Amino acid sequence: MKNIKLVSDLENEYQKIKKLTNVKYENYIENLLDEAEKELDNPNTKYLTHEEVFSSVRRIIK
Repeated sequence: MKNIKLVSDLENEYQKIKKLTNVKYENYIENLLDEAEKELDNPNTKYLTHEEVFSSVRRIIK
């Protein structure tokens, strides 16, 4: 015979999974922001202007 769970049990499990997923997503976002901050602090980082980026794109397209 199959084990049938109550709806309330399923709702509780759903809430646990939802919380865990949100925590993982928040950690992922936090890590991305940390990496961006490190890159910003790096003096060797070269920032391209709009014109520099699109002039290279235009050359590739032509």
